[in-house]
Amino acid sequence: MNEGDHATSNGGSSAQPSSSQPAATSSPPAQLEVLMEQEFVLYPKSTSATLQLTNDYIKITKSKSKSAAKYIYLDDVIGCHVLEGNTTTPSKHFICVFYYPMKKKLFSTTTRHRCTRSFGIQCNPQAQENERQANKWKLAIKLIISGKKLTANDVDEINRSSQVSEVRRRNFLVYVNPFSGSKCADVMYKDHLKKLLAEAEIDHKCIKTEKHGHAHDHVKEVDLTVYDAIIIVSGDGLIHEVINGLMQRADWSTAIRTPIGVVPGGSGNALAAAIAYASFGRHPLAALSPHTAAFEVVRGRPKPIDMMEVKLLKRNNDHDDDGGGDHVTTNDDVIYSILGAVHGIIADVDIESEKLRVVGGDLRSAIFGIWRTINLRRYRGVELSYLPLGGGTKWVRVAGEHGFVSIKALLLSHLATNAMVSGDVTLHDECIRLTWIRGDVTHAELMTMWGGMGAESGISAGVVGPKISSVRCRQVRILPREHSSPLVTIDGEVLEGAAGGGVAVVCRISDVSPRVLTTS
Repeated sequence: MNEGDHATSNGGSSAQPSSSQPAATSSPPAQLEVLMEQEFVLYPKSTSATLQLTNDYIKITKSKSKSAAKYIYLDDVIGCHVLEGNTTTPSKHFICVFYYPMKKKLFSTTTRHRCTRSFGIQCNPQAQENERQANKWKLAIKLIISGKKLTANDVDEINRSSQVSEVRRRNFLVYVNPFSGSKCADVMYKDHLKKLLAEAEIDHKCIKTEKHGHAHDHVKEVDLTVYDAIIIVSGDGLIHEVINGLMQRADWSTAIRTPIGVVPGGSGNALAAAIAYASFGRHPLAALSPHTAAFEVVRGRPKPIDMMEVKLLKRNNDHDDDGGGDHVTTNDDVIYSILGAVHGIIADVDIESEKLRVVGGDLRSAIFGIWRTINLRRYRGVELSYLPLGGGTKWVRVAGEHGFVSIKALLLSHLATNAMVSGDVTLHDECIRLTWIRGDVTHAELMTMWGGMGAESGISAGVVGPKISSVRCRQVRILPREHSSPLVTIDGEVLEGAAGGGVAVVCRISDVSPRVLTTS
């Protein structure tokens, strides 16, 4: 859709019920209180079955069958529609359940896969009663998946009501960047996210960005009171735009609490990877399939995430004794980050590989990562210091006599989908994970580090010896004291500005925490 277009899901239109009937799991869960029980007709074969609804699952028991009962777990369900009309069963009203269980298919990783089941209401001479029964089941299911634990009293109230109410429809603001990464964001929106939003009966407005800064400028002015969440279909760059746009609003303290959902459509997708890791707890990640990512958006709950404040530094010649080196002052402008600041080889690879943007993020990073490892740059004259966790104002200076190959001040577990820095980082640690690689690192040690990014543990302190180190801290200073790499990237975006031959920055954890949608 173009800017200004709206999409409204259609949850009650006349349509054939879904004939997709994958086998629901037959693993028996713990027995729970049955809230609703009723005979239904299974579409399309017109066989009868008893459905039992609990707060955790729908149990399907076929009539006159010795086969085990099947279960649809409500943690996997995103929506339930009432449909009318069919040609293969006597039922005129159906409930159609949309669910996305984790499944492993042949030659694929374990990811969420789309499933539907349709259940026909047993015919009643009163057509309105058939529809009312269908809407009662729909309401109960949607209340449970919205986070409410139903009781027997709640169900009695639903059954007594002559008019079945609806769960309030949510409304999302969706930003899609058709130019990000390998240019797959538009397909991710049209073929996947848009369909899941319709199945979940979530209304939305889609904004397709047309240039750099479009989302930043739009989100600064848009009326956010009519939206329940902001969804970003792109890479980390568009997330960076939106976060900084929200923080520049007059009502920034309220605006920044608007939940943000992420569907990966870029080349790095660090935040999407970190959210998936927080939900599944394992790496290498199950493929960030469109269904898996969109499911996090639809079923996720808002949870706080760390944010970093980055300021450019200016140096004068006065020396201070706080351990941080020459006296520095900061500009008034603040840049906000959700990934972090990177200097050295990873920043170089990220920016220099832009010329291979069309081949995709993982491949282009691998090509330039190998090239940069072989033709290694060692940046001397860079002063690195940090404020440890806890109290105190004494800065710790990192010995830099060998120079540095890389400096990373990060907030997230991942740098990209297949690049995990640390497995013990959560979305809201309230600290910076500072990792540096000394200039005397060998090519073999660097290759071991690259391998660690794709392994289960990621990179941790001492993983390949003292030349690659990591600490948790409150603040970080990166001060080029002589000619050095001008590249410091913030969330993958080049930071403009120079001091002493290179960009100098101070990074600190913000007191403000945005919120992201996650099932973790």
